[in-house]
Amino acid sequence: VDLEARTVRTLSDLEGSSFYPSWTRDGRIFARNERADFRGFVLVDNVLSLPPMPLSGLGYRKPVVEWSEAFPHSPLQSTVFTLVLVWAPWNLHAFEALQALQDFADRVSAGWHDVTVFHAVESGIMEEEVARILTQKGIAVTRIHSEPDYLLNTMVHSQNPTFLLFANGMLVDWMHGNRTLSQLSAWVDGAEVARDMGW
Repeated sequence: VDLEARTVRTLSDLEGSSFYPSWTRDGRIFARNERADFRGFVLVDNVLSLPPMPLSGLGYRKPVVEWSEAFPHSPLQSTVFTLVLVWAPWNLHAFEALQALQDFADRVSAGWHDVTVFHAVESGIMEEEVARILTQKGIAVTRIHSEPDYLLNTMVHSQNPTFLLFANGMLVDWMHGNRTLSQLSAWVDGAEVARDMGW
């Protein structure tokens, strides 16, 4: 991103998910990269040779996103609200977020609120590691499929972890970073009040 020229260059042929990019003195980008067959760091050459595109301001305001635009391969449930945690194991905060999500799901299963709870893992993460973490943490929340092209329609944008809140199939809010059970509960409480007041 060039903030002076207000342009952005996109690396479209780099597989998997890349995080924590840094410039090197010789003009390359050094970043963490995760994909099904690789986990490590990459150096990218000739970044400035990519064509610049205008920097949009859409990322700074809430989009109008339907469930099918974010998770097209997962059917929407009949509950009013749907809460999704998008996470990846490269951020240690995700483990605490998973636990808070499980605690929230346990509260929902006890009859609190009309909410369906899911989690989704960012693409390019090794399945063996995901399975190990879910087993180790005792996470029983249903996992849904995610694809990077569709997650770009939400407010995830490589922020991990991210909680997404849908109401009647529309994305109404999101929160980046770790959250506690009480924070998630207050969040949904506030969404219910807003719904009752006509949003």
